[in-house]
Amino acid sequence: RMMLDKMEQDQLWQASMEGRQEQYSLLAQLFQTAAEIIQGPSRGNQHLLLESGILLDVNQLWKRQRIDEFTFRELIQDNEDLFQMWMDLLRAMRLCEISALKFALSLMEEEYLNPEETNFRELSEALAEHKKKTIRHMVEELDPKVICDKVITHWNLSVEAVDSFYQ
Repeated sequence: RMMLDKMEQDQLWQASMEGRQEQYSLLAQLFQTAAEIIQGPSRGNQHLLLESGILLDVNQLWKRQRIDEFTFRELIQDNEDLFQMWMDLLRAMRLCEISALKFALSLMEEEYLNPEETNFRELSEALAEHKKKTIRHMVEELDPKVICDKVITHWNLSVEAVDSFYQ
């Protein structure tokens, strides 16, 4: 959250790409680490992250990123010398998006339950309850327009977008 607050303050003050690539790279690493923490999957860690409001942070990140992208595109039009810096920043932004999306998907991972266990019913009910809460958090905290924007962006950048087989 501190990084997102810093990004917001920077956006309000002055448009500058300086240091932004490092911020996006750090956020990508944080989301990768968070995804690893809940792998296994760990229902307890998934619950803790959901209750901390992490999906609101993901949503905030994507909104900050969109502002950055449009602001910096305008800067590039005025100064072509910034082109390479812009390309590096754009790559860091996309990698950060991918990390955040992978993290969000990892929240949906669930442990395998053995139907032969004596407490299978209780375990499956607890798992279903956890899944219901996870989906509720996602529906309430993630902006569907932003998610669609990310899916479209990454589709357009993918190999499949230019392959006639997928059109």
